[in-house]
Amino acid sequence: MRLNADIRISIKNNLTGESHKLELIEFPNNSQRFWLRFDGINSKKIPEVTVTQLCNRLRKLLKIMIREL
Repeated sequence: MRLNADIRISIKNNLTGESHKLELIEFPNNSQRFWLRFDGINSKKIPEVTVTQLCNRLRKLLKIMIREL
């Protein structure tokens, strides 16, 4: 059974048209940790994160995307 996402974040590069979707599924009985789904596939590299960890990784990803412009 596929769990519904509690939070969904979409990132799109308007110049290239490339877009990605991050979905966070809250752990049962623990609102501090989330399972991570990337573009509809459960993440193998980072299967679970806290919001702080996710924000740090997003910041690094955005820096890379901006450098490529």
